Amino acid sequence: MLKNERQEIRNIAMILYLRTLGAGETIQNRIVRKSTIVGYLDAVAEMFTDQKMQDPRIDPKTGKIHRLIDTILKEIERWESMPNRREPVTKTMVRHLQGTSKDHHEDSLDTAITDWMIVGLHTGYRRIEWAQEREPKTESDFQRAENPEKSIYAVTDKDIRFRDKNNKVRHDYMSVNPNKMGGIDLRWRFQKNGENGQWLTFAANHAEKDMCIVRAYLRILRRARRWNLPTGTPLAIYQKCPGSKKHSYIVTSSITRVFTRVGQEVYDYGPDDKVSYTPHSLRVGACVLLHVAKYSPLKIKQRLRWKSDSFMMYLRNVPQLAIDQIRAMNATTVDTFVLDE
Repeated sequence: MLKNERQEIRNIAMILYLRTLGAGETIQNRIVRKSTIVGYLDAVAEMFTDQKMQDPRIDPKTGKIHRLIDTILKEIERWESMPNRREPVTKTMVRHLQGTSKDHHEDSLDTAITDWMIVGLHTGYRRIEWAQEREPKTESDFQRAENPEKSIYAVTDKDIRFRDKNNKVRHDYMSVNPNKMGGIDLRWRFQKNGENGQWLTFAANHAEKDMCIVRAYLRILRRARRWNLPTGTPLAIYQKCPGSKKHSYIVTSSITRVFTRVGQEVYDYGPDDKVSYTPHSLRVGACVLLHVAKYSPLKIKQRLRWKSDSFMMYLRNVPQLAIDQIRAMNATTVDTFVLDE
């Protein structure tokens, strides 16, 4: 067998291996990422070169990485860049959970998550900005920003200011009357967009009190006070059962479980429906709400803290957009000079 033929066989074997990985799954049914595949290729190449053999990734004709290997890696990268199509949290889901949890104790998981769903539909919080990945055992387990101070990432009582209808700051949140409040200022100490320390103001909703961010945050802070949370501590807590002597933190698994359950109860998904709810569904829901409300792209980015147009990946096919299209169809004629009366 000629040397070039042996090289071609090694290249083909490598390509078949890549295609198998790119297709997808490990024994644990997890997608193999490009970075992992590159690591495998590096290890294989090292094995070959240790044996004084030519790097199988390289095409001997060009001296560069084999064209098919390069194509496959680029295709895997393209797939990784596609958004995970998470379903959005909706106001209908919030109101459903409010109804099913109305007889729960005030610190139950469903009750607590309902408050954070309301907050998240206003703020577009990422999970790390309010909840924990897993239950922290000590304060050192809280997820922290990568900076010299290693400050806690999630929102705390220090990141909140209430304002009355005259725009005066109110600090006595245990006694304020929500009906007399004007709004709330929220701070993001650390952000993906680099705008650390940013404050945004959100108005109280006195027309739909069940969807009011001010009222939701008052309940969250009062819950924290009941459990004697130290100031500067993440606020997303709940009580596992009425007899629990200590609070628990809202974490990724519990958020996913509640969102998925409520989505199923509200929308009655069938066994063939490919739906996915994760903590990021809250940010998707906030984006969809503003888009349906005809917010401009600039305004969506400003309110939900995007610097690029990546929010476009969060837009979803929802019924209200279809209704808007019907309104446009009914109101528009393109081939006459007749003015509507």
